[in-house]
Amino acid sequence: MSLLLAPIELSSSDKLEMLRRLDRFRKWQSLDEKRYCLACGRIIDGHSIQVVGGTRGSGPLRLICPTERCHSIAMDWVLPTDQMLGRLALSENEDTLVQSKTILRFGVGDRPGSYATPLGLLEIASKIGANAPLGTVFDHMPWPKMG
Repeated sequence: MSLLLAPIELSSSDKLEMLRRLDRFRKWQSLDEKRYCLACGRIIDGHSIQVVGGTRGSGPLRLICPTERCHSIAMDWVLPTDQMLGRLALSENEDTLVQSKTILRFGVGDRPGSYATPLGLLEIASKIGANAPLGTVFDHMPWPKMG
């Protein structure tokens, strides 16, 4: 880790406040809450998430995954399902992280309309919300027509 990315030491209450302020995607009630990192496949919690940056650091404050060589940020973390936590708990006995096709709610795959997590390289087909105010929540948006 470079000197510019050294994590900022915070009290528990300050860290929880930073998580609440900087994670625009999910609400945090405590540092004990867990998230699944889509980039490295690890379960992380609020205690281990790192706060970096700042005025004398490298730009604005931001949250990063604590896993070595993982460059994910808050938008790359999802709430783990009970099934996912159970599978990960079983695999910890073998010191391996088992990634299952059912690890996410709708699984993985490339089937149109399946809501599955796609595999491989992706291309953005269309963009919505370019002029929407920061923090806008889009709910029940129609899927763009493909093809």
